[in-house]
Amino acid sequence: QSTMENKTLFENIIKWQVEHIGLRSNCLKGPVDAELVSRIEKLLGEAFPEDLLELYAYANGEVEDTSVYTFLGLTFMDSQQIIDHIHFCKRLIKGAYKASSSSEPIIKEIVAFYRKYTPLKSLFGFTKKWYKINAKLGLGTFEGPYLYKKKSSSKSDKIPVRIKDYSPISNAISKIHGLENNSWDLLDITIYADGSHKVERKTHTYETPRSNPLGKIKKINFYAKWIPFLHDSTGNYIAYDLDPDHHGNKGQIIMYGKDEYENHLIANSLNDFLELVYNELSISGEKNLINEVHLFENLKKIRKL
Repeated sequence: QSTMENKTLFENIIKWQVEHIGLRSNCLKGPVDAELVSRIEKLLGEAFPEDLLELYAYANGEVEDTSVYTFLGLTFMDSQQIIDHIHFCKRLIKGAYKASSSSEPIIKEIVAFYRKYTPLKSLFGFTKKWYKINAKLGLGTFEGPYLYKKKSSSKSDKIPVRIKDYSPISNAISKIHGLENNSWDLLDITIYADGSHKVERKTHTYETPRSNPLGKIKKINFYAKWIPFLHDSTGNYIAYDLDPDHHGNKGQIIMYGKDEYENHLIANSLNDFLELVYNELSISGEKNLINEVHLFENLKKIRKL
């Protein structure tokens, strides 16, 4: 039998941090809108869990504050961040590459956009030499472009080209991604000074993580049936698991991410997770959860994982 409601536990965890580590008392946003919950439910293909909704009916994430993050050094994610993450997980499911005759005009449109930022070959009689520029771009992702002055230029010699606004090509990227059956993560585009260009389609590769304990969590890196509610800003999450492995429990709380070679089970329920954190704070204060060590590692140690 739970001794406290999720909302009360969460409030007490926030209150402890306000009193002991300087968290702002007004660090939380207002309650989540029903329309945003409906959008998440549509993406999940099932109802938003009632116990997690208890938290979001209290606060829809945290107010931006670069000094102290709301949950023991982690960001309490708002509903839009959850939506964005689920979209990201769905994009990781790749279809087979499908060539489209409509792709090349869109590629040329993207190339023309980047060409506006390349040096002119000749200006007032002076020649500006360069060999190529290279850029990588995906849905909401832009790397580069980088300029290489000579064919022999190494990666260490590349010069970044500053572009402030990518909105003119955002729709183009989305369109070509759909035309080609969502089969890639990045377009690797090289544009040469002679007017030619080359395009490679690339996908992210992740090592398959283990489940700790074995059989509790699906052995995948990112999954649209995990609802992340805390993150560390570097691609690692604490989430509510809607679709566990054969020995797991629906609603269990897990840790996963790009730096985790194992998916870790932290608690069998949201209430168990919040009680674990609150009890640790109440009993040991800062010693076990708030120190120079990443919270994920502290939780693993407490749970003996």
